[in-house]
Amino acid sequence: MESVKPNSKLMALSAAAAALQGVSGQASAAAPTEATLSYRYTNYSESAIDADLVASGHAGRYDIKVNQFSALMPVAGKWAFAISLQDETLSGASPWHNVPAPADNGQVDFSRPQAVMSGATPGYEDGNLVGIEEHRTDGSFGATYYYDGGSISSNFAFSTEDDYDSYSGGLSLEKEFDKKQTVVAAGVSYSDDSIFYEDANRVIKKNESHLLPDDAGKTNTSGFISISRILGPNNIILGGVSFSAKEGHLSDAYKKYDKRPSERDAFTVNLSYRHYIKAMQGAWHFDYRYYDDNWGVSSSTFSVALYKNWEKLQFVPSFRYYGQSAASFYDVFAMYRKDGIAAEQNDGVAYAKWEYFADDARLSDFGAMTVGFKVVFKQRPVDWVLGLEYYLADKEFLPGNSDQLSPPGLIEYTRFTFGVDHKF
Repeated sequence: MESVKPNSKLMALSAAAAALQGVSGQASAAAPTEATLSYRYTNYSESAIDADLVASGHAGRYDIKVNQFSALMPVAGKWAFAISLQDETLSGASPWHNVPAPADNGQVDFSRPQAVMSGATPGYEDGNLVGIEEHRTDGSFGATYYYDGGSISSNFAFSTEDDYDSYSGGLSLEKEFDKKQTVVAAGVSYSDDSIFYEDANRVIKKNESHLLPDDAGKTNTSGFISISRILGPNNIILGGVSFSAKEGHLSDAYKKYDKRPSERDAFTVNLSYRHYIKAMQGAWHFDYRYYDDNWGVSSSTFSVALYKNWEKLQFVPSFRYYGQSAASFYDVFAMYRKDGIAAEQNDGVAYAKWEYFADDARLSDFGAMTVGFKVVFKQRPVDWVLGLEYYLADKEFLPGNSDQLSPPGLIEYTRFTFGVDHKF
């Protein structure tokens, strides 16, 4: 199944800045001098939906296990090559569509949406496999050339699974100015994806409103420009803008009522500030991200983290808040009219009377909070990493009032990470 893939280069910039233990010297890293072999194991587990929010199907949701291997190899002081391979397994249940809850009088209660779920494990229903079980393999290869005052990077990535293939590539440039106190970076990337059902029977409560064509696919063209500036020995500020343009089959193949525009253009602004406090051997990281697209979705993300060093240990507590508006074509009951009359009871006027529609909770208006904690044990030449993250999405986390009902498919999850980095 399709996974959300953030703008890789802009996120890489933020990740690189987040890795700083202090803030001094250059605003960008020079060519690496050590080779690194890394391993990460991640367990992602979504909490079950409350029973009173489920109309049928299994309340259990996704459980994902990821094993990732990566290597970074410097060559001749001018080059760095990076390779990554990831293996991921996914199982669980997912919301198919929403229906109003039954009422005592034999009618339905449109103020109480419930989710129709898929099965929790693979099994057949009316000849169709209703449980979700996926296996994905993806990899990437990157090369960076460092020259006096800058660098040039390129990368290629692929991802393959039972019903989705993706290939992507990108190119980016970095240039230092003002005695390496300022770094300007820019880049572009392109991906080409294919979407398909593995066979005629392997459908997981498939989309009945926007059928997947035999040649379904989509492309994503994106670009970014960023600037970082050292403000002093203990402070650095970073900013960037990015865009992306998706085209193709953008509807969800596993939502019953889901028909989305074939184009989605998005614009993002990122701002980051790093402040190192020598007395406490730690650095505060503050980040803000604004997102806006032509589907009507806009969002803001605020995050704060403290990177605290104590002897051979580094502690990283973090907090993130996210809030977004709903897509213009979203409704918690995509198969019903706005006045609550079922399409089949409305003189045969089907949901397709609207050009686009979706009841996907990810397109609703909601807020989310994430609390995380990471520990790094630096035992040269090996670093050990443990991380735990808890995420909760809720409509009540948004400021102000909304006329939209809270969707039953909002997510609550925990994510555990174990990792080891060996440098030589």
